[in-house]
Formats: sequence, C-alpha cells, structure tokens
Amino acid sequence: MNISLTSESQRVVEERIRAGDYQNAAQVVEDALQLLESFRRAEEHPANIERLRALVKVGIDQADRGECRPIDFDEFRAQLLAEYAERQKTRGKGNGSSC
Repeated sequence: MNISLTSESQRVVEERIRAGDYQNAAQVVEDALQLLESFRRAEEHPANIERLRALVKVGIDQADRGECRPIDFDEFRAQLLAEYAERQKTRGKGNGSSC
C-alpha cells in the first residue's frame, strides 16, 4: 500500500526517524495508527474516560497542596518512550503477532 502525506506529516515522520525513535516511515505510521485505534477504543468505553478524569483530579489536588515537583520534559519523554518500547516488545511487536 502506498500513501501520500502532507508536507507537515512527512516532516513529523522524518523528524521521528532522525531522533532515533523509529527506523523507518512504516514504523512511524504503524504506531500512529495504533495510537489512533487506542483513542477510538477509549472513546467507546466511558469508564476509561472517567478513570482518566479521576487521575487528573488527583494530580490537580496534589499540585494544589504543593506536592508536585518540576519535571524535565526530555527525561520524562525518554522514560515514556522506553516504557512504550518495552510494552511493544512484550506484546510481540515485529514478530507478526497481532496482540
């Protein structure tokens, strides 16, 4: 399958590859589609949205009480990407598994 991307989308794909997050455009698009599907599933389950709202409220309450600390965005992003990569490995990404 061939797809055409807007110049902005192409820039994002190329940037993710240059940053070392992905090896090729197909991986970027695959993860983007998986994320889109995750959002779709989340929207279908109101309990997920309510759970997220409750977690956000906990965070806001903690901030109001002064219990938060500044975070380094780059460090936080790297941690999220590492956790995501680990989850993908345990889910069998790249070996033909659909789970």
